[in-house]
Amino acid sequence: MSQFRTTADILDEVLDKSGEVTNGNSPYESNAVTYLNKAHQAIVGGGSIFSLKVDEAWTWARSRHPINIELLPAVTAGSVQVTADSLNISFTSAPATSVEGWFIRPTGQQTVYKIMQHTSAATTAVIDSSFLDTTGTYGFSCFKLDYEILPGYLYVDNFSDKIDFAETATTSAVAALTHGSYTPANLVTHVVAALNAAGTNGLYTGSYDSVLKYFTLTSSLAGGKIFSMLGATGTNRQRSALPLLGFNRLDYTSATANSAGSYTSPYIINGISRLVEPFKVFSGRKSEPFITSSDPYNMEFDYPLAETEQKIPTRFARLNEMNDGTVTVRFNAYPADKTKIMLDWVPVPHDLQDNAASFPLIPRKDIDVLIHAACAFILYNKQDSAWSEMLGLAKAGLEAMEKKNRSELFRTSTDFGQIRPRHDLIIRRKSLRYGYGDE
Repeated sequence: MSQFRTTADILDEVLDKSGEVTNGNSPYESNAVTYLNKAHQAIVGGGSIFSLKVDEAWTWARSRHPINIELLPAVTAGSVQVTADSLNISFTSAPATSVEGWFIRPTGQQTVYKIMQHTSAATTAVIDSSFLDTTGTYGFSCFKLDYEILPGYLYVDNFSDKIDFAETATTSAVAALTHGSYTPANLVTHVVAALNAAGTNGLYTGSYDSVLKYFTLTSSLAGGKIFSMLGATGTNRQRSALPLLGFNRLDYTSATANSAGSYTSPYIINGISRLVEPFKVFSGRKSEPFITSSDPYNMEFDYPLAETEQKIPTRFARLNEMNDGTVTVRFNAYPADKTKIMLDWVPVPHDLQDNAASFPLIPRKDIDVLIHAACAFILYNKQDSAWSEMLGLAKAGLEAMEKKNRSELFRTSTDFGQIRPRHDLIIRRKSLRYGYGDE
């Protein structure tokens, strides 16, 4: 009896409700997986075609680990040499790290320039337009306002500490990862060490592309060995670290590896489906512990780039979003010291797979919404008039989910069962002190 826990169970129910066989012979088998993922992505994202009224930041869709970002202070050491009408500038004291993408403002000047090219520890850089003021040597402030919202750290825990893999067709091994916080580069180094420790030492290498944000794991295949990663059938598939590295819950075998015995993750690390709350600031600023959002126009109107100040930011604006879930934001200020901010988010879900290791994020009590949504796609594709009724079921279920989510938040709050009057209708009376002053 199906319990609708795994994607494989749910897929069979979708086919059955759509009038299709579930023995693998339905012509809509592959379509059903595609439509299941379309519905899953739409519901997890909060708003969808199934109900235009619903735009919910589901509690169950949030990442278990908030993203932590470190805002950086300005670089001001030394001076900068500039030439009128030139794109090239020169630092007298080379910045230790790359300031490419940062802004620079020469002391006493209003024009702000963006640095388009700079290499760590280099004295030369290229700005985004020719220098408009007088040739000379200036003090300067070089500050960073634009940040890609990506995790600086990845976390290995009980749900991501094993990798089942095979070096031969008949035996498998388990690479055990140590719980903790890792930069992406450190994580791939740790994974490679675990693979070499559990398998044939020296066989494995790996890398992280900081630009494309993909992991690659490679085996030299020396001694006639194979390299299969068992994300679907491994003993520890529910604790697999493969999703943390951007891989699906699948078995990756020689058929899916390239000729060099390598696997490259199909997803960037933690693509963002949506941001769900203001950013939290760890700066000791009690009066305003959040950085709230603004649209780009009002951000530029309220906080002109030429008047950017050194302080803890209070606003951010989304500049752009890539199709892989990479989001870039701009802050209205830069801090005096390194400052930690934390944000809650909904990740872009990995594709559901037709196997027993794949589970939808939607809670089991609400799984009918996913089933009805996927069925509506299939029935529409079949030109079956029942598709509209199935869409209606998906819509009703989604709106019921929203109501339950709001009700739970309300019932567990301090205001449940209370009538809260509007503040502007409250008649405020001062306390009578009978001639005595304030204590």
